[in-house]
Amino acid sequence: MAEDGAPTEIEMLCGMIAHLVPDRSRIGGGRQINIGEPTGPSADELDAATSALANKIADSYVDAAVVVKLLDTIEALGRTGVAVDTLRSRVTVHVERRWPYFVESLVTWAFETYQPSFVFSTFPRLRSEAALFTRLAASIATRQHYLFQLDKVLDELAPNAISVARALVAALVERGNRDRDDPALATSLFCTLGRGMGWTAWVSLQAILHVRPDYAGLHATFERAGDRSNESQETIDHRLEMAQAIEAQIKVREVAGLVLELVGQGARRGDHGLLSRPAETRAAFVDKLSATIGEDPQLRQAVIEALLWSGDGRAADLAQFAAVALGQPEDRSALLELEQHPVRLVQYAARAIRAAKFGEQLGIGVLPANGSFVQALVTLDGGVAPTDEPARTWLGDRAVERLIEQTIARVEAKVAQEYTNHGDEGEDRLLSSLFRELALRFADLDHALEALARAAAAPHRASVTMDYRNVDRAEEGAIGIRKVKSFSADLCLIVDPMIDGTSLGRRVTLVQAKRLYRNKKARKRPAWSDSFKIDRDQRVHLQEQTHASVYFFHGPPAGGRGVPVIPTQLVADLSEHKGSGTTLSRDVVAVASRSLADWLTYDALALRVGDPYAELVKRAGGTPGSLPRPLLGVPAIEIQVELRSRSELR
Repeated sequence: MAEDGAPTEIEMLCGMIAHLVPDRSRIGGGRQINIGEPTGPSADELDAATSALANKIADSYVDAAVVVKLLDTIEALGRTGVAVDTLRSRVTVHVERRWPYFVESLVTWAFETYQPSFVFSTFPRLRSEAALFTRLAASIATRQHYLFQLDKVLDELAPNAISVARALVAALVERGNRDRDDPALATSLFCTLGRGMGWTAWVSLQAILHVRPDYAGLHATFERAGDRSNESQETIDHRLEMAQAIEAQIKVREVAGLVLELVGQGARRGDHGLLSRPAETRAAFVDKLSATIGEDPQLRQAVIEALLWSGDGRAADLAQFAAVALGQPEDRSALLELEQHPVRLVQYAARAIRAAKFGEQLGIGVLPANGSFVQALVTLDGGVAPTDEPARTWLGDRAVERLIEQTIARVEAKVAQEYTNHGDEGEDRLLSSLFRELALRFADLDHALEALARAAAAPHRASVTMDYRNVDRAEEGAIGIRKVKSFSADLCLIVDPMIDGTSLGRRVTLVQAKRLYRNKKARKRPAWSDSFKIDRDQRVHLQEQTHASVYFFHGPPAGGRGVPVIPTQLVADLSEHKGSGTTLSRDVVAVASRSLADWLTYDALALRVGDPYAELVKRAGGTPGSLPRPLLGVPAIEIQVELRSRSELR
């Protein structure tokens, strides 16, 4: 109480709160002041109460509910002709001083009130508040508010940040188009973005894709008037605003028409669209898209984002490839921005473009099964940097060659590292395990090559598949071809190259496997023998049957090789040199060999080794009834490398 007995400003504020919010009639603990009797709070009472808001003591009494009541009372007083600007200003200054405390409540008020314009005009700072846009996106996606409530809020906003625009459009996509009011909301949203960002290439393209696909193309028909019997004037105004803005953007409309050929609803139905056409047609589509965009970086970046965002299902591979093809060095910063996109698949796809286009490698190199183009890029990026190096084999594609080589190298390294645990299993099982793992990895690799060929619209496709066929163990000691005393092969490697469906002729390489034995007398273990054992008669029999035979040496990693490979003739020369021909030193194997990955890619698959002799090819295939259980016998592995015309693929 003041010295003259008059109530203080704080007492007046507490009395005002007790009057406006009756359940708080006991706040303050001081003298109870009766406010507003009999006609309601007077201008003088409001003046005294709002003057207290500058005092920090008032903070503990004032929350959002009090602010709303004060402002409603002040506005009611203003409608009687009383000047209330000062009163209103005192409330807004108090709220601004404590903004973090009030912001969530103000956001709720803006959505719940029938007059959001008053909230935003009183607190204009709210229009740029992140919490507001987060609530708006959530409300759009989850249908928390009626359309008229969202429309009123949208009409008050003009966001100018692309990150906000993406979040709101993502919410619109999540909401779907289930109700008759959804197109009206989408139109209202894009008009809001148009006010804030301008009708940029991004806004216009997204509006066409999500709201008005009928506005795409050069011959679209645009609305000129609305029907008040079916729609509100606000909805009509929004539709006409959008029509006028998009009609003027001829180039964007033409590009949007092309994009919709790939990602539009009609493109995913039936077998008559772009996705059902041969690869050459799809390549022409990408070329047309690039030419239509021309030298317009904003439009190009908008299209890249649209492809990554909207390309799904059957369209995903071609959309990803088109985005890679369109990308330019100046788009790198835009791609980095897309890696913060609200839709995570867009983040991943944008990162894959950086890997493919700019050589910025991903941190993981394992190829997932059922690979898509993006997964193929992951693999290519796993240590395969872009290069201008020419192809080294008849496959004609350096990237594919390196991809094959790396796939084998990973398996080879794994097998060598696990030799300590499995080296005593015997050559047959070691070889079987090696090729079983290779078959699994090549199955994954084939998915990646298929996706890569489809997306890149390559005129040919390299297909690498492995099938296991087992050769009876007894056959190794049975009569070989050309009447040689024994067949002597642990494994038959059959390569069948094909170009455009025509075989170049099957050819066979015989493989003999040797393992390094454990030194059980060594004090420190594991320890291994210094030499591989070579069966001289076996080696001679191999040489007598064919020039195309090699030795695989199983053991711990040696000379940087997981599974060293040496031609039989060189094994003969090295083992006979100053020796009996029955052993071959580990040190010699380490330096005289090639890795399995190198040999299998650049000799076997490259057709630089292999014997087309008909009797050998027939023998390598085995005969029904003499096959042991898978992985327990000695397998014959058939590797089929095909280049098929892309027109054969669907």
